[in-house]
Formats: sequence, structure tokens, C-alpha cells
Amino acid sequence: MTRILLPSATPVLLLATAGVTYALRPVVTAEQISEVDHVETTAPMNADTLPEWAAFGLQELSSERADSGRPYLPFLDVKSMSMGLYELGAGATDGQQPHARDEVYVVMSGRAVLSVAGEDTPVGPGSVVFVAALVDHRFHSIDEPLSVLVLFAGDTD
Repeated sequence: MTRILLPSATPVLLLATAGVTYALRPVVTAEQISEVDHVETTAPMNADTLPEWAAFGLQELSSERADSGRPYLPFLDVKSMSMGLYELGAGATDGQQPHARDEVYVVMSGRAVLSVAGEDTPVGPGSVVFVAALVDHRFHSIDEPLSVLVLFAGDTD
């Protein structure tokens, strides 16, 4: 996984796909991004190892997820939230169960249908879907390999 350290104290999580950079938390300027000090590889971050901010590369996360042999790779876990990358191949079966925390899905690539509480909605790159805690949901009819950024909100305790 890749963490990019900027010289300023501006906290930011940058996600880049298809030439578009998404910033979660306060947005950094192009000048700040051009002042990158260095890039380093780290272990998954948690409340004990998290700096004031972190940036992750989607390609690096996807490679790490593939190497793990599992469809879900958690890469950030702090008291107030956690994040992971969920990837399913075309035609795959999504076996997830309802979760105890609210979550948001951000589809980075691929196409599928997301069933939430029995209601289907097509999703593709740029789709953002909120699912409340304990609500039954899963992806199906996965037409293209699906890469989804997952944000779980709330206390992890």
C-alpha cells in the first residue's frame, strides 16, 4: 500500500481512478500535491499507526487485495471509521451478510446490480450508495469486474 506524505499538515485521503482524483477530508491544492516529499509502502493502518492523514493508491490496493486471495482488503481502521477495497470478478457471487455499521460504497470500476432491502439498482463507475447498518444487501449480475471502495462509519469498538 502506498502512503504519500505532503509537507503541509493538511489532512487528506486521495483516491485516483481514470484520471480523476477524489479527495476525502479537506481538499489539497495542486501546489501541495507537487510538493510531495516521498512515497513509502506501509502495513495496513489502524488507530495505533495512523498519522494525521494518509493517501492510498487504488492500483496498489487492488494488487495487494489480489495477492491476499480474498475479495475484501481492509486498509484503514480507526476508531470513527474503516475503509476497504472490495473486488468481485464478472459473474462472481457476492456472499456478504448485513453489517453492524452504516456503510458507503463508491464504485471505482465495473458494472453490476446492487440489491438493497430487496430493491435493485444498477451501479457503475462513479456510483455512490449508502446502506444502513443491518440492511440486507449484495451485488449481483456483475457484468464487468467490480472494484468498490467501502467506507464503514461509526465507532469500531
